[in-house]
Amino acid sequence: MEQISELLQEAKPLYFERKRRRTQIKATMFSLAVVFVSFFSVMGFNSGSFVALNENYAIEGSIISEKYDLPVDDYGLLSFN
Repeated sequence: MEQISELLQEAKPLYFERKRRRTQIKATMFSLAVVFVSFFSVMGFNSGSFVALNENYAIEGSIISEKYDLPVDDYGLLSFN
């Protein structure tokens, strides 16, 4: 019984160190996942993909709608009607 008690006392610091290390790794991975998801969700929503369909983008100093005579509304946006 005494040998088991000695083994437990010897293993106790190692167990808690390992447990603490696992917790730190989990916290780090969770933080990286949150940063990754938030960065790419912001980039996905603000990429301009929806806006690119409706606005006139300048290419080489001229506006696309003027260059190709595309139909535009009063605000200068492309009209698909």
